Amino acid sequence: MMNDPFNSQDQVDLEFAKRNFEATSHFVKETTKLVNDVQLEHKRDLIAFNDKIALYSSGVISLSITFVGFIISLDTAILAHNISILNKLVFPIKYLLFTAWGFFSISLISSLFIRLNISLQIFYSRKRSWIESQKEYSKAYLDLYKINPNSTLGDYETFEDAVEVQVKNILSYEKPLKETSFREKLFQYFVGFLNYLSILCFVAGILLLLTSIIISVNHTN
Repeated sequence: MMNDPFNSQDQVDLEFAKRNFEATSHFVKETTKLVNDVQLEHKRDLIAFNDKIALYSSGVISLSITFVGFIISLDTAILAHNISILNKLVFPIKYLLFTAWGFFSISLISSLFIRLNISLQIFYSRKRSWIESQKEYSKAYLDLYKINPNSTLGDYETFEDAVEVQVKNILSYEKPLKETSFREKLFQYFVGFLNYLSILCFVAGILLLLTSIIISVNHTN
């Protein structure tokens, strides 16, 4: 009685390869979905936060201009009054106010540019996930072909052709994967930089504006 070739280690390996292929496919899909969902939620929160900073920056500029008009109506020379820091650095109050407006403007522009950089980061993140999933599919197919050469029949003329195609597919994903990952990290850096810049400039603008207001009010009394 001849042994069935499929009742051997080859059959076990084939079953393992099939399960590995199915598990890899499921893992890639679930991981990609989870990462995308988390990233989108984080980006929405970041966009909402910076939109508020942009709104507050423009609002503070408008209110401070109104306040300056009120102060000037009380004393037209108040903004030209000199203040000193440690009795060394002397400059008019208006310089302090203009600097505060400059910080608010930088904060406003940074907040607006964050939207663009976030959209580009999400685009390259999705593209990287897609390339990685295609690469994993090709690897899983290659493992399956090596264990069960007959699975290539119908799609390719020979087993060697099937293996060659999958190897080329895997190698072809290397360069675009590196380029996409680099661009994703680049825009991720820009998002982080602009976010911190927006926050720091907003805080600096608030401090300088309050200082100029306090000094102006004291000199009008």
